Amino acid sequence: MKRLPFDVSALPEPMRDLLADAVEEEWYEEAIEALEELAADAGTRTPAVLLSLAHCLHEDALTCLVDDVEAFSDRSLHLIEEAIQKGADHKPISSWRARIETSRRRARQHRERIESLFDAPIETLSRDDLLDVARALPNETKWTDKKLTLYRLIEQLERDKRARGEPGNPEWYRACQGSALSQAQRWDEARPFWDEILASPDSFDAFWVLDAHSGRLMEAIHRRDPTAFLARWSEALAARDEATQAVGAPSGMPRSAADQETALTFALELGLVEPARELVAMIRDRKKREIDAQTRSLLERADALLARAVATSGCLDS
Repeated sequence: MKRLPFDVSALPEPMRDLLADAVEEEWYEEAIEALEELAADAGTRTPAVLLSLAHCLHEDALTCLVDDVEAFSDRSLHLIEEAIQKGADHKPISSWRARIETSRRRARQHRERIESLFDAPIETLSRDDLLDVARALPNETKWTDKKLTLYRLIEQLERDKRARGEPGNPEWYRACQGSALSQAQRWDEARPFWDEILASPDSFDAFWVLDAHSGRLMEAIHRRDPTAFLARWSEALAARDEATQAVGAPSGMPRSAADQETALTFALELGLVEPARELVAMIRDRKKREIDAQTRSLLERADALLARAVATSGCLDS
């Protein structure tokens, strides 16, 4: 294993092997989940576990979750402080700790700079700032129109690049507009974007094809239309399975965790067994730290529905 700035010999041997694989492959999800299980138990919440978890969280943010560098660095520093309080020697880890503090400071400065531009005149923003501001604006109704304006400008810049023979991806930023409208529940305005994406799916990233299906599904729920929901659900599952085959990894549908839970709630209200079964599997497939008490309560309701369906050997939504 690559040298780490702390001693891992106090970890259980299987955890040492898992950590070594995570460090070597720079893929930390499985190690983080296992370490968080250990950290959840006071008896195994040792300095070695805390320091290992701090390392994995920070590296995961740096390599995969760049939008979470500030939050993950902050959590890592709290874990390091707790490890020191539990007896870890602070001297060998001081330079590593300083690097995490630097990561947190730079991420915070970047976030604060971008947030300071939220109300800046759009014509004063650079192309990079246009994109950073569009991505950072909260998903709140008051910011939707600004998001749309920013994404339209970026889309046009990408079209101009392509016209000059340079690489450009205007389709990505066109799809961003449809997604922003979906998040704002401006369904009538979002629908032309979904239709455009689904009419020419090969022109758009699979991510946006699934996003369009997800938007259509959420509109059916918002309109309380079970017939449309079941039709959109079948289409969405077919698109999900096709995307899964294309990229070699399963894709959730709907895309976001909140939308999956909204869809499951709707399925439970109507007694829709098959959608409920699929949604339960998606939700349970999440990382354990992403399933809170409210989600567990929802899953218990779903389990009761599925148990009744098995007991009666019927399908309530056939």
